[in-house]
Amino acid sequence: MDSNCFILRKYTRCLMYDLENISRRRISITSPKNFNDPLDSYFLNLNNSVLSETLAKIIPKDKQEALKMSCFANHEKMRFKKIDNSNTLTNEEILMWTHYANAHHGICIEYAIPYDHLKSIDDININDGKTVELNTFYLEEVSYADGLAVNYKHIVEAETSGYKAERLLQSIYCLKDKTFEYEHEYRLLCFSSDSKMYASIEFDYIKKIIFGIRCSSDTRYLVECINKHVYENKIELYSIDEHFKEIPYGSK
Repeated sequence: MDSNCFILRKYTRCLMYDLENISRRRISITSPKNFNDPLDSYFLNLNNSVLSETLAKIIPKDKQEALKMSCFANHEKMRFKKIDNSNTLTNEEILMWTHYANAHHGICIEYAIPYDHLKSIDDININDGKTVELNTFYLEEVSYADGLAVNYKHIVEAETSGYKAERLLQSIYCLKDKTFEYEHEYRLLCFSSDSKMYASIEFDYIKKIIFGIRCSSDTRYLVECINKHVYENKIELYSIDEHFKEIPYGSK
């Protein structure tokens, strides 16, 4: 199965809504306006009528506010630089645990998503009469640009030269400063009819859950219970040990 799947990870603080989503086979999506990086989707604040008109052909203006996203890390790219087969974390993985998993108190969820279950922005071609489909998932890799924080408008306009639909959407919603390149990020875009800032959607692709070094015994117990009663122990459980190695949960 994995050879035909995207293997993506989500690092999370593991709050109650995270546990609820796991137990309900769901995932949280949110408006990019809620992201930590103020440049995410900053294009929407630019006064550029040509780009705005082109965007409206792809996403109707009355639906643009309903766009939600969920962010993942490409685990395979994080491991690519390793010169051996050890389970010791790379520097990039340690950073992800620190920045997104509550300083290693949280968990990491690994998803195996079949290629044919998702669409790509490349599937959109407004010249062929195709626009985004509402309530459909699009998975897209994030691109990184030097100096984005100080030169956003110029970079976006250069990236969207010719105003091809897929380039426009990638630049608006999947472009970050090179500072964040260690994340190797993928984004799940859902053009939902739900206008709420936060939502949860069906997303039943969990393969593995890894407990952080500082993850509490209560959190571990709750995840074990969910795995047993909801997933019939089909989720692989791992933990990070004191040597920053990823090992099967319960191993010494």
